Amino acid sequence: MKIVTAISDSNTEQKISSLLFSQGFDISYRALSLSNLIKFITSNSEPMIILHSNNFLSSSDLGNIVKLNNKNRFVEVSLDSYSALELLSDLSNLSQNNKIYNVERLNNVCAVIGTPGSPGVSTLSNFLALYVSGVVIAASHHNLRPKSSAKTLIISL
Repeated sequence: MKIVTAISDSNTEQKISSLLFSQGFDISYRALSLSNLIKFITSNSEPMIILHSNNFLSSSDLGNIVKLNNKNRFVEVSLDSYSALELLSDLSNLSQNNKIYNVERLNNVCAVIGTPGSPGVSTLSNFLALYVSGVVIAASHHNLRPKSSAKTLIISL
C-alpha cells in the first residue's frame, strides 16, 4: 500500500519519515496542504495509508476525505508524543490486511513426478506432452520415447 504523510510539523514529519524509510516503508506522497492531499487522493484510486497529525485535518475534513475513497486507511500521529513501535505495528497490520494476491491460472498444466530410475515416469510424461502438445523437459542422458514433434528442452544434470 502507498503511504501518504499529512503532518503539519516538519520536525515530526522528518522523524516519522526517517523511521519509515529505515524500516523499509516508502512514502509515496507528502501532503503540504489539505487541497494537495485531496487532489492526490482523487487522482489515485488504489488504497493508501494516510498518516496525519491532529492539527492537519479537522474531524469534518477527515470525514470529507474518507468519502472520497473508502479504501484508504487513516492513522493519526500525535505531535506531542508518538510511539515508534506502536506506529510501526499499526502500519504493518494495515499493510498485511490489505494485501491483494492475483493468482495466475494456467490451463492444462500437468506434471508427472517420480524418482530417478522409476519405471514408466518418462514414458508417461512424454505421452502426456505429445497428447496435449506440451513441452517436454528432459535430462540430457535420457532418450525420449515416443519420438514426437513436441517442443523439447534438454537440461544437463
